[in-house]
Amino acid sequence: RHNSNSQRVILKRITLGTTGLYKCEVSAEAPSFSSVKGDGYMEVI
Repeated sequence: RHNSNSQRVILKRITLGTTGLYKCEVSAEAPSFSSVKGDGYMEVI
């Protein structure tokens, strides 16, 4: 069984319509609350 972790996200039951631009933001806990944002295009083939 494959699960998402801190390095990757596992997507299940996707379709060709899932293709598109995705954004992600990860935030740290207190006291810093720093965050990192990113985006990327995913194409389902």
